[in-house]
Amino acid sequence: MIIDEVKNILKEISKSHTKINGTMEIQNKIVSFTSTTDFNDNDKKIVDYYDNTIMETWTKRHNMEKDHYLFLEYALKHKIKEVQYFFKTEDITSRKFIVFSGDCINCIDMLFRGNIVYINVFMRSSDCLRLLPMDIIECIRIAKNVCNYFCYKHDKIVATFFITSCHYYLSDTELVRSVLKWNLKSKQML
Repeated sequence: MIIDEVKNILKEISKSHTKINGTMEIQNKIVSFTSTTDFNDNDKKIVDYYDNTIMETWTKRHNMEKDHYLFLEYALKHKIKEVQYFFKTEDITSRKFIVFSGDCINCIDMLFRGNIVYINVFMRSSDCLRLLPMDIIECIRIAKNVCNYFCYKHDKIVATFFITSCHYYLSDTELVRSVLKWNLKSKQML
C-alpha cells in the first residue's frame, strides 16, 4: 500500500516536468493512510524496496534517520505530559499535542478521537524516492508508540502527510524510471 502510493507519486512527479534546484517536483501533495493492523506487510515491502529496488540498504538509511524519528516521538510524549501537567487534566483529547522540528518533517500534530488516532505530518520537503516510504512507516510507528506509552486503546490510526515539496533528484532519474519500469522508447509508463 505505501510503496504503491510512493510509486504513484513518483509517476505524478515525472509527468509534472517541473524542475527546480536539481529536482523534479510537485507541490502541496497530500496522502493519507489508515492503519488497522500492525503494518507488518508494509514493513517488509518497504525494507525490500530499499534493499532490492533502489539498492540502498534499509538499515544504513534508517541509522541515518532514526535520531530524528526518536526526537519526534519523545517530543510528542513530552508535549502530552506537559499539557496534562500544566492544564491539570488527564484528558487526552487536547488539540495542543503538536511538536515542531527544523528538519524535513517539521511539524507533527496528534488528535485522539475515540477509537481513532489521527497523526498529521507536515513536511516542508520530501525526497519521494529515498525518504518518503521510511518517513511514512516511521510516523505511523511513532503514533503507535505514543498510544502504547499512554495506554490509549484505539482501533485505527489515520496518518495524513502534507508535503510542500515532493520531489526526486534529477541525478536519480534513471533509478526512478527503473522503479516505474519506464519504457524509454515510447516515453510511456508500462
